[in-house]
Amino acid sequence: MATGLPIGREPGSAANASWWRKATGIAGAAAIRSDGAAIASYADDAGKRAEHGTAARARAEARFSLDAMVRAYMEGLRPRAGST
Repeated sequence: MATGLPIGREPGSAANASWWRKATGIAGAAAIRSDGAAIASYADDAGKRAEHGTAARARAEARFSLDAMVRAYMEGLRPRAGST
């Protein structure tokens, strides 16, 4: 994602995490490995790949950049309402 390239996976693979379900159709595509037509269709759609790549890069920056990491750590250190 950080490279600005679209992400892809095979449905039902180990990458079936919630982040992937949120990213499918936004930052990449899912296709069954044996579905050559679906893979070729995606490979031939330069506009869709560029759109997914841009979205993948933005997602990586928002979730995994140094700034995002620091914000998450600081949020974790902030006292919660009602805590002692």
